[in-house]
Amino acid sequence: MCDQGCFAVKVDADPGPGVEGSQHVQLAVARALAHHVPAIVPDLSGAPYVVDKDGRRLTVFEDIRGGQPTSSAPTWHRLGAILAQMHALPTVSKDFAIPVQAAANELDQQAGDYPFAEDFRSLTHRVRRISDQPGATIHGEVNLSNVRQRPDGDLVLLDWDAAGTGPIALDLGYPLICVFHDEDLTWHPDHAAAFYAGYAKNSTGTIPSPEQIFDAALMHALRYLRFANTAQRWTRARYAINQEARLLEFLARTIGQH
Repeated sequence: MCDQGCFAVKVDADPGPGVEGSQHVQLAVARALAHHVPAIVPDLSGAPYVVDKDGRRLTVFEDIRGGQPTSSAPTWHRLGAILAQMHALPTVSKDFAIPVQAAANELDQQAGDYPFAEDFRSLTHRVRRISDQPGATIHGEVNLSNVRQRPDGDLVLLDWDAAGTGPIALDLGYPLICVFHDEDLTWHPDHAAAFYAGYAKNSTGTIPSPEQIFDAALMHALRYLRFANTAQRWTRARYAINQEARLLEFLARTIGQH
């Protein structure tokens, strides 16, 4: 809070090169979906208020009054609809910060860090076959930690650091394993069905195949092993692979029914 009002500041302690220009992606999407994207406060020159200071990146946003929404089928249905609207916008000039082939190379390099290295490495070809098309402006990590709900009920997507033009499958794949399957292997079919149905109902373009969405989900699941709970997350990834036929049928049914 200051004498000019209340604002929020996002601090990236160690921003990578993929973060550069992300504010322009956020601004481009905000012009079309203003109530679903936090406004970046301009500086005195009218440019987005983004400051690089002491190796950190500081971005000043509007203060979103409201909290994290509940994880429910209606919430996920609305998030699916918002993503469909975003994917219909013109693509931005910045590429998504995690290109598919770079992610596959990263996973190959990480494989030796795990006791299940051989099994892990055998899956990276699944990442390499993710197609760049259909492509759009994507967020890349839609989960409820990156969502706020305004007092009027509208949902707001946060954390645009990685956003850019990339495969739609990455947006649709992210929650399939990393969100709709808990680390204790609980599956939330009502949330997943609501999300994919909300997307399909509002989509105006080509929707990736179930196989593409599953491979993208696997890419995210494998990348997140190194951040925390490695053993549980590996068990979850292997469980999803064992359930692949069921999940592909589920995706075909929920996305194809509209």
